[in-house]
Amino acid sequence: MKKKIVALLLAMSISLTFTSCGISEADYNSVKEKNSKLESQLEESKKGVKKYQSDYDSLKSEFDTYKEKMKPFEEMEEAEANAKKAEAEAAANAKKAQDEATAAVKKVWDFDNGTLAKGATREAYDAATNKVNAVTDEALKTSLNEALAAAGDALTQAEQTAAENEAKQQAVAQASIEQKNALNKAKSYLDYTAFSYSGLVEQLEYEGFSNESSTFAVDNCGADWNEQAAKKAKSYLDFSSFSRDGLIEQLEYEGFTAEQAEYGATAVGY
Repeated sequence: MKKKIVALLLAMSISLTFTSCGISEADYNSVKEKNSKLESQLEESKKGVKKYQSDYDSLKSEFDTYKEKMKPFEEMEEAEANAKKAEAEAAANAKKAQDEATAAVKKVWDFDNGTLAKGATREAYDAATNKVNAVTDEALKTSLNEALAAAGDALTQAEQTAAENEAKQQAVAQASIEQKNALNKAKSYLDYTAFSYSGLVEQLEYEGFSNESSTFAVDNCGADWNEQAAKKAKSYLDFSSFSRDGLIEQLEYEGFTAEQAEYGATAVGY
């Protein structure tokens, strides 16, 4: 539209220039008529420009009003998008925490066999505990905590056993000659037949070892007294018949505790 107006003004300027240069009246009148038409067109163009400007202003006002009305909805959409993004990030973080916690617990607990994992350490247990605390899935968290509880008990037992074995090794290393000989004799007896704790002490004392040396030897010989009761029960049944109560009574007579005697009887099928 602006280009059209400029063209009209240029034409008018040219026409005036020709008039001042001495052109004929007919040409002048012709040019004047053209100028008049151009002026008329220019006025119409101005009106058109005003109309277009008015339409533009009206549309812009309507658009601004619409945009203002839509602003809350745009903000709502943005908030929803941010919420979905945050939710997705939270879900990803939760999944990561679950995977890390499960992997950490597996370092201390063998789920397949229900036993302490090979190479489990107290440090790994503590690290797994921290990982599980970050889990938000309550069902998984409960399951992992149960595994950790079992692993903790097993670790405590293993640590106690290790400490006891170390203490025994130190005691054996510092033992007197008689204590070491008593220990060797105790082991040789156990290689031959089964004994109860008290029965083995008595046997060593019968061999001439002091009570102190005999007790030291039996404490450090590494025998499992439940298994000794089971072996003794089997040896009785190999040459004679016993009822369960009779077998338990005989084992107790040999010096086994009631619990050890019952274990032995159960181990052989009673």
